[in-house]
Amino acid sequence: MADLPNPHDAFFRETLSRVEAARDFVAHYLPAEVVACFDLGTLRVAKDSFVDEDLRSHYSDLLYEVGLRGGGDALVYLLFEHKSHPEPDAGLDLLRYTVKAWGLLRKQGRGFPLPPVVAVLFYHGREPWRVSAAFEDLIAAPPELQRYVPRFRYELCDLSRYSDEELKGGVRLRAALLLWKHIFDDAPEERLLDALKLLLDALGAETGLRSLESYLRYIIQATDRVAADDLKSVLDRARPGLGGALMPTLAEQWKEQGKQEGRQEGRQEGRQEGRQEGMLEGLLRGAREDVMEVLETRFGVFAKALQGQIEAIEDLVVLKSLHRKAILAGSLEEFRKALEG
Repeated sequence: MADLPNPHDAFFRETLSRVEAARDFVAHYLPAEVVACFDLGTLRVAKDSFVDEDLRSHYSDLLYEVGLRGGGDALVYLLFEHKSHPEPDAGLDLLRYTVKAWGLLRKQGRGFPLPPVVAVLFYHGREPWRVSAAFEDLIAAPPELQRYVPRFRYELCDLSRYSDEELKGGVRLRAALLLWKHIFDDAPEERLLDALKLLLDALGAETGLRSLESYLRYIIQATDRVAADDLKSVLDRARPGLGGALMPTLAEQWKEQGKQEGRQEGRQEGRQEGRQEGMLEGLLRGAREDVMEVLETRFGVFAKALQGQIEAIEDLVVLKSLHRKAILAGSLEEFRKALEG
């Protein structure tokens, strides 16, 4: 089975690959004089990515193409820093990826002069970003050698420098920014509540509920600081009864609770079959039930056809992976292929 994507990477791409969110971000988080050069109505998301595989654990990237008001075009290269603390290498990486973007244009037959690339570092760590955005500050060179140092700088969007009230953009973007800003908090429940309420209040009940899926998936996968009861409480406060309605799709986040339940069930069965065997069987049974509950909630009675295969699985790690697949799969057939893969 393929590995699941990094949760920060997946949510970043899901959110800022939407053209309206991309325009929203560029309009509000780049300098006004830069934005004034763009015809934002022409902005589109390119499919290309330049981040090396070994850096995927803490970088995601998106490339936007946008027309210029005076004619011509430009690229906006957005690098998302996943780590909770600043990385001094980011400036070097951004310069390298910017050159890769130009190289791609050349391979596609683009002639000179090449378009400008506006490089943006989007950072959501707990510590403020204190590394200079000017590339020349990373190079120690005497005045006689300064001519050989590239003059390059990137724009910085450091969420730690914004209060919650200062976050701008449409409702979906602001809700995502709130999650990114507070996902590393020690007790993030109140800020998560703010983000979810923002979605539900602004979009209406039906549309808001449909929009919650990716936001909840991100919370589930990206932090272990929100337990099942906490998230249920947050959802119920956002909308009475919402927590109970959505609980089946949120079970993976509650590993510790599941372990505790498994230990309790294991102790009960252990009186008859031995403590260790009962504990394992309790965990396996609970994991199988979690997978089936998500499948039945998402795909209805058709999921019953897979119950026999799931009941036959004796590997807890496989069941945990399948539970995530059940949450993320776009269709029952997609899940079936993961199950049989």
